[in-house]
Parts: sequence; structure tokens; C-alpha cells
Amino acid sequence: LLSSAFNRQQWQPQGILVEHTRCFASAAKDLPSTEDPPALRTELDFFGEPVTFIGCAPNDKIPNAMAALDGFLLAAVSKGRSSIGGGEEISVELKSAHSVSLTWSEALKFATFWNNQSHMMDRDGHDNETEEQDFSASVKAAPMLAVVAVAPVLAHAGSSYVKHLDSLLKQTKPISPGLPCVQIMDMAKCAVAQGENKALDERERMHVKTLKLLLEDKHRLALINTLKILRQCPGDAFALSLAMDLAHSLGDKQAALQAAGSVAAYWHERRGGLVRPSLPGYSMALGLIALGYAVGGRVMEAELLAENSMKQGRKVSGALATWAQAHVFDAGGRVAEGISALSNFDGIRNYEGAGLMFFDAFLGGYGARFSLDREERGRGKSAALRIYGTYFESVLEHSGFSRGQPWTQPLYKAPIAWAKPNLIATDDEEIDEGATVYESLFGQRTEKYKEARQHFEVVKQQIHLPSKRVEGWNPACEDVLTWLPPTPRFLADATLLLFRFTLNGTIGSNNSRWDDIRRAWQAYFDINKRYSDTPPAFCPLVSLSASILLPPSETGADKIGDGTLGKGLHKMGELLNFGNSPNPEETYAVRELIAESNPTFWLPNSDGTENEWQKVVRYLTAAIDGADLKESDSEQSNYDVNRLRYRGWTFDSRPILEHAIVYAACKSGDIQSLSVARGICSQGVSFRPMSPEEWWRYSIVLGLLGDEVASEDAWTTSMNVGAGQGAR
Repeated sequence: LLSSAFNRQQWQPQGILVEHTRCFASAAKDLPSTEDPPALRTELDFFGEPVTFIGCAPNDKIPNAMAALDGFLLAAVSKGRSSIGGGEEISVELKSAHSVSLTWSEALKFATFWNNQSHMMDRDGHDNETEEQDFSASVKAAPMLAVVAVAPVLAHAGSSYVKHLDSLLKQTKPISPGLPCVQIMDMAKCAVAQGENKALDERERMHVKTLKLLLEDKHRLALINTLKILRQCPGDAFALSLAMDLAHSLGDKQAALQAAGSVAAYWHERRGGLVRPSLPGYSMALGLIALGYAVGGRVMEAELLAENSMKQGRKVSGALATWAQAHVFDAGGRVAEGISALSNFDGIRNYEGAGLMFFDAFLGGYGARFSLDREERGRGKSAALRIYGTYFESVLEHSGFSRGQPWTQPLYKAPIAWAKPNLIATDDEEIDEGATVYESLFGQRTEKYKEARQHFEVVKQQIHLPSKRVEGWNPACEDVLTWLPPTPRFLADATLLLFRFTLNGTIGSNNSRWDDIRRAWQAYFDINKRYSDTPPAFCPLVSLSASILLPPSETGADKIGDGTLGKGLHKMGELLNFGNSPNPEETYAVRELIAESNPTFWLPNSDGTENEWQKVVRYLTAAIDGADLKESDSEQSNYDVNRLRYRGWTFDSRPILEHAIVYAACKSGDIQSLSVARGICSQGVSFRPMSPEEWWRYSIVLGLLGDEVASEDAWTTSMNVGAGQGAR
């Protein structure tokens, strides 16, 4: 599967590489007026979709550009599982991020070469150095290179994050002599300027339009446009992956199901058999379809598709299939299977290496939730807390976000790579130039090659790792991309996991991890204020998660519905005093015995805050019911239930809805609030009967309502389905 991506420049099968020079009369209007119109060349990517290069010269290394595009195209769809070559001298977790950074930096470098301002010329043929540049007058352009390299990160993290990334990339060395360093936003704008170029086909123009919308943080419109692409080009696996990323950011279950359903028949018809092979990337497309089905509630079909995807190509589609399986297992409360798939070694190896934008940490957080479901509460024994430390604490620490001091310049080198970069331009210094294939494999290397390789020699007798030696160091693009700053979605996952830890009794509300995550959120919103006048709105779950620690007016949660849900979460964070530890250095305990230090952490308060907890229940319940019963307009016939209702992906939003409401109801001790909690728990034990946590919470609520017999029965059921067993 990887051969065509990484060896394209050596092997080009007949019929796959389409190379020609065309002159479109209609395209000439959009190109600079020169004697001869720029040559056009069309290639096919890994999935067989066209990629147009405008302004080709005879010595342009287009096969190398296509190899870079295919490498990151596979990484974007597989969430990094297809990337290879990363070093593991620092940690196995960083190896996956490094592998992705190698393919990503290659794609960004070639995208910068083909879409940059140095290729802009005025109508007299001179370089255009003015501030107001006409991006549409590019002599060279390949917009799809920019779309593939930039759209996934914009869909996941938004434009403010990318601008912050540009501030770090600006301090790296140029991609090639005479060319600029990587600047993602500038390169993307150059590509967007070609959006109406008639030399591009309809699919490419629609992708460029999606990129333009993402640059403006219009994720909803970008999702609609991506769904249109899938209707016209159902075999576009990149568009399918991008649609799932956008639906995930927006929390749109229906859009995910719609995207999966619109292409399912196409891929099923091309599944292959004994004689005819399946389409390239079939297993990855199958995993994405399974994800859309699982999120949309078609769990039976999703499970079969996920299993088939895992069998077809575990090494590339393992992360996607695991993502779909997580939603399938959560929907049925199949905690034991969820632990096996996401927390234990036999399952972790399926998504280990999916380092694109912390995707392995994201799935690890899912595994921690499954593990929490079965752990003994309040006793300090938590395998889930170890997962949090592995995937989340380390990133917050090395990025400086846990101290509220994010990097302003690259500080760490990437590990030593085991992959050789492709040449970008004709004036690049070629290593081992003129060596034959036989000499490259078996013969003696040239002196130039030996000198170039001396920088990568590992000296194990040194006290410090090679990546820590930064004297006279000129950072490269892959150094920044290996040590990425945490994305807003990463911070949301970390916050919701800490929220579950606290409600579960694994840590206390004054644990210093809450101080770290508060400082991290503050650092992120400070960065966002540099580049935007408004809080981020592209991902509702990000705004809601941050509102647990920060005011909703700062996080943008006050714009979700009428702000009721964000108000309730912030009120709950204030009542629990998150992130305000009196002695942070004394609350960073590895093991906290909450059952001994605070045995009433799930029982009603007697400190006069009962009314405040009742307000929390009312605010959060409005997000489920779509109506606040205390409001007078809720009785009107034209009342809009969607004004308050929050619809996110169920597995992601459960901590801020179901768990939070039941906990707040128990702390209030109010009969009406406890009745709401009993209804939620009844749904939980009915829809997820194998979940120990559902039965455990149900037993507490029944006990507070005075039903002792039913409470004991629920507690016994919780023990029978695995409570206290945890994960290995």
C-alpha cells in the first residue's frame, strides 16, 4: 500500500501516471499574459483522483511532489498509521508524532514550492513585491498540494492555531536555497487564489473552496461543501476523511451518517474478490464508513464494517476501525470489549502510531473512559490515570502549556529519522549524485554522502540524546511538527478526562492537574486573542469544556444555544473549585484515597450550596430536553427546542451531560433533581446494561430517593458486571 507513495519516483506503472501538456483557451484568461501559456500537467494521486500542476517546467521534480502528496494523503486518511521513519530515541509515543511530521513536512515543503509568493509576477514579467499581491497571477500552482497539507489541521484546530504554528515555522530554515520557509497560511492563500482557475477540474475547485472556508473558520459551510464533493466523487477518500473530521469538530452525528451512507454503496461495489482486487485504500474507506454508521446509531452495521476494515488492512486502517469500535462498544455499554480494544496491549497496537494531531492520545482517552467504568471508585487504584499521564501530561509539560508559558520559538530537535527526504527543486544539493542503483545498494558511497550522513550518526556514549544537542542548531520544519503545541481539541479531551476522574473519585477537585489544565486553557485563549477578536466557535465541545474552568464569555460557550449549558458547567466548576489548589505541589499525588479523605463526595452538601447545585441541574437538563421549565416562553406553541438542546457525538458529550447532571443532582439532594437523575440513570442501565458505572450511579440515586432494596440490587448488578476490575 505504501509502495506507490514512497517509491513513486522510482516506479511508475503504465496507465497510472498521466503526463501531458495542454493549452486551454479558457484557462489563458486566468493566467499571466506571456508568450506561451504555462504548461499543465495532471497526475493521479494514490486514490486515483487528479492533481493538476500549473506552470510546469521540464526539470520540475513532479514525481517527488506526488510522492510527498501521497505520503501525507495516506497519513491524513489513516490518522498517521501509514507514516514510517520516525525515531524512538525519546519515547514510543513521540515516534508516531515524528513519523507523521516527516511526511507532513515533505508535503508542506512541496506545497510551499508550488504555491508561494515568489512565483507571483506582474503583467510585465517582473517580480511583484508589493504588499497587495495578486495571488491569482501565479506562474506556478498546484492547489491540491496545499489542500491536502493544510485542510486536516484547519478542520481539527482552527485558523488561530495554524497562525500560532506559523510563528514557530517562521523561525525554521528555508525549504530549499532561494525559497522561503514554510508558512502555512500564506501558502494556503496562494492556493485559494486559484479556486476559479479553469485549468483545475470541478473536484479540485470544490476542494479549494473548502480550504477557503476553513481559513475563515466557517466549518459548517466547509462540511456542506465537502458533502457535495462526496456526492460527485464518492471515491474521494480524502474528502470522506475530511467530512468525518469536520463532523467530529462540529459534533454533527447526522452529517457523519450522511457522509458514510452517500459513499457506502460505491465502495461496496468495488470491494474486490478472488480475481479482481479492491480499490486502493479500501480498508481505510471502510473504517471511515463504519465510523459514520456508529456515530449515527447504526451500530450493528458499523461493527461488521469495522471488523472487516481491521481484517483488510490493520496496519493502515487500525486507528479508524478502533475509532468506530469505540462508539459501537460505548453505545451498548460493552465495557470489557472497550477496554480490550483501547486500553490493553492487544488493542493499543492497532492504533499505536496514529500520531496525526494527537490522534493516538484521543483514542487513549477513550480507553481511559472505558477503564474508569470498571475501576474501584475512591480507592486510588487507576490504570486510566496512567493513560492520562502517558498521553496528555507529557504534552502539556514539554509544550509549556501546563505552566502557562507556551513556546515562542522551537526548543527541541526531532529524533533521528530513518527516512530520506525527497528533493524539492532542481538546485537542491543532491546526496550521492550520479550513483547507480547497484552502487546505492551494494557499492561504496561517495564522500558527499558520507559527509551528509555524519549529522545523523547516533553516539550512544553521550550523556544527552542527539535530539537534545542544540548548540548552533538551525530548526527545521519537522522539528516544529514533531513537538506540536496542544490543539484545542486535545485540551478539551484532557479536561473531560479530568472531569471524569473527579466525578469518579480517582482524584480530588483540588488536584494540581486541574491547575495545569487551567493554565493551559488560559495560554490557548491568549494565543487566540492575538489572531482573532472572537472566541473560537468551530468546535462547540472545545468551548463547553473550557467553560468548566473559564467564564463562558471568554470561551465562546455563551454563544452555544442561549448559553445555558456553558453557564451550568462554569457554575459546577466554581462549586467544585477546579484549578484553585491552595498548595499545588502537595496535591499532585499519584494515588489519592478519596473514599477516606472525602467519603461524602457523592452525597448531598450541607454547606448551603444546595440551591446552587439545583441551578446546575436545571441548566444542564435544558441541554438535553431542549427547554428550561423555569422559563415562561417554554410554554409557547412556537418554542424552538433546538435553542437550548446540545447535540454532539454521544461518547464525547456524555461527561458534560449525563455524568454531570447525575452528580449535581446527588449534591443538591433535591427530590426534583434526583428524579431527573433517576430518569437519566434508567436510560443508562437500559441502553448500556453491561456498564458497571451506570448501575453504580443508579444505586446511589435510588438510595438518596429512599429505595434501599432497589439500590442494593443495582449495586450488586454493578459488581456482577465487572465493577472494581479495571484494566490491566
